[in-house]
Amino acid sequence: MNFLGTLSDALTPGTKVNVADVPVGGGLVLGDGPYVITQPTERDFHAFRKNCPHQMRQVDRVTSEGIHCPAHGSMFNLSDGQPLCGPAARPLKEARVQVKGDRLVITG
Repeated sequence: MNFLGTLSDALTPGTKVNVADVPVGGGLVLGDGPYVITQPTERDFHAFRKNCPHQMRQVDRVTSEGIHCPAHGSMFNLSDGQPLCGPAARPLKEARVQVKGDRLVITG
């Protein structure tokens, strides 16, 4: 299991994140901001809104197994945000992420 921390800055659309902050095979919950970023395989980045579609609670961590919601145990796929287990029946809402050199730019 690969636990990955949080970035403490509150992030809004257009905010830049260092590529090196997002580990391969996992991801990063972006502090108080609205997003979680994943990198399932090298240079394959995805961004999702942190709100779990089950009851709109926020996901709180990313492991190599998926994106976890602490409220009722839902877990989501790192690549497409689809639910893997738990009561959530819909995927996380995907946001756009662009790679610009060594930075990621997230747009809502």
